[in-house]
Amino acid sequence: MRIRKSWAVAAAAAMAVASFAVFQNTSQAQGASEGLAFRVGDTIPSINSTDLQGKRVRLTDYKGKVLLIDFWATWCPPCRAEVPGVVKTYKKYNKQGFEILGVSLDRDKAALTKYIRENDMAWRQVYDTEAKGALSSKFKVQFIPTVYLVDGTTGKVLSVNPRGESLEPALVAALKKRAR
Repeated sequence: MRIRKSWAVAAAAAMAVASFAVFQNTSQAQGASEGLAFRVGDTIPSINSTDLQGKRVRLTDYKGKVLLIDFWATWCPPCRAEVPGVVKTYKKYNKQGFEILGVSLDRDKAALTKYIRENDMAWRQVYDTEAKGALSSKFKVQFIPTVYLVDGTTGKVLSVNPRGESLEPALVAALKKRAR
């Protein structure tokens, strides 16, 4: 009986991991548009919020930039797994016109600010919980991470869920397009 229970738990865990891996690979390969509110070419809703430092955040703040809008949380394992690569990409391309706006769905503001500081996340962050989920509602976020690469001038979506290995190529293409 005990062996059957252990086997069933292990099988369920393996299926969950496999399902996540299939979703992750499929969503990246298909442009990750399934289950997301916006597709490439769509115009995102206006952004009018406040960052963790109490400063206003608007899309117009990113005019002339390529903006990654990242809906995430510190309690989300896939979100946390993305952080080192995103930090590396930000440091590499920030001076070329790449910006990030993190939109955190965390409930614990102190834990969020500690995580941001410890992981060298130098970009602006909106604590969406404090704003009663205003941005995540506007963007119809159903799961995290949800990521959009956007033209900061036009508000047009350039790439949907560019994560992991797909982030840098999508960003490079967007920066080249912006430079023309």
